[in-house]
Amino acid sequence: MLNGSIVRYKALKVLIVVTFPLIQLALSARLPSMVTYEVAAEHSHDQPWRYFYSGLQAAPTLSTRLASIVTYELVGSRLGDQLIGYMHAKWVAYKYNLPFYYKPFPYSDQLMMHDLEQWYNDDLARQHHKIKLAPEQKLEQFIQSNKPDQCYIIPYFPESYEEFLPTVGPLDYHLWQRPVNYFPYFTVDWTDPVFMRMLKDMIRPRQPLQLVKLPKNCVTIALHVRKNSGGLDFPLLHGLSDAAYNPKQPYVDVIFPLKHPPEEYYIEQLQYLIQRFTGQRLYVYLFTDDAHPEVILARIKQAIKQPMIEFACRTTANNHYSNVLEDLFSITQFDCFIRPDSNFAIAAAKLGSYKVAISPLHHHWEGHRLIIDQVAIQVNR
Repeated sequence: MLNGSIVRYKALKVLIVVTFPLIQLALSARLPSMVTYEVAAEHSHDQPWRYFYSGLQAAPTLSTRLASIVTYELVGSRLGDQLIGYMHAKWVAYKYNLPFYYKPFPYSDQLMMHDLEQWYNDDLARQHHKIKLAPEQKLEQFIQSNKPDQCYIIPYFPESYEEFLPTVGPLDYHLWQRPVNYFPYFTVDWTDPVFMRMLKDMIRPRQPLQLVKLPKNCVTIALHVRKNSGGLDFPLLHGLSDAAYNPKQPYVDVIFPLKHPPEEYYIEQLQYLIQRFTGQRLYVYLFTDDAHPEVILARIKQAIKQPMIEFACRTTANNHYSNVLEDLFSITQFDCFIRPDSNFAIAAAKLGSYKVAISPLHHHWEGHRLIIDQVAIQVNR
């Protein structure tokens, strides 16, 4: 397979050398460059998967048609949402062997995708017929790989399955009901080694970052705790006193309960890991966009009551807009990850390789208390 890949790559170079001058003589207009991936089938511990990028630039003739392409729809300003949208579209391009085109989003200029991907542009948009995947439309019906001139646009949809279901809130709260059939949906094979290597090549820092320094000879555990982003989101209902409760107020943990699990969830899962790694030194680091992570960590530490466990968090300059990439890539260094079902945490889960990864699966409400009653535990041996 490796030899075959090299032969195809060389043949492509010959095609460029021989035909490009002739095409230039035919017409002066040029198509945007197209990228193909040739993946070497060789893999060892000291040699990563190799990608051969071949740039093909040509001008259209009367008999040529543009290849169909894949891109994604930008959504909001949160890095996690943008990364999930990028990953979904990247999977479609990979699965159907179609050229992929990148649109910049907040923080993407600090990632390798900014250098390595082909850029989507206005000229490209005018040359293709744009179609967008619709809710309840099957991906196989949407993609017609042999049809030219199509620009397949993959809109954002959440990776958390609960966001496709009707809202389950407190019995006395009826303000918010999640719309159903609002998003399209398809599955991604997150175990495909070639695709995952491709993602990790693209979603890595362009420049060195100040990452959390981990101690040696211990089990490291990352907690990603999401509150209401320092007031950027609606307030939380869980933990609110009855006197402060307002039935006309939207609450973010009613809208997205698994994105905002209560501290009790983290305490319970941390206790599980303490039992799992009995007798080993543990280092627990709290990641959050809350302005006061030390306050959250103090409550968790008090509940655990294990003086031999080392707890840590960032103690200065912490908010929704600071340390975003530093936190993302720091999390991927840890042995274990206890996370919410936020897209930022899901992206970190996909980019890392953990001994144990824990996430919330299901919830219910007891009065105004949010209870996580099912969790997913992924163990890699």
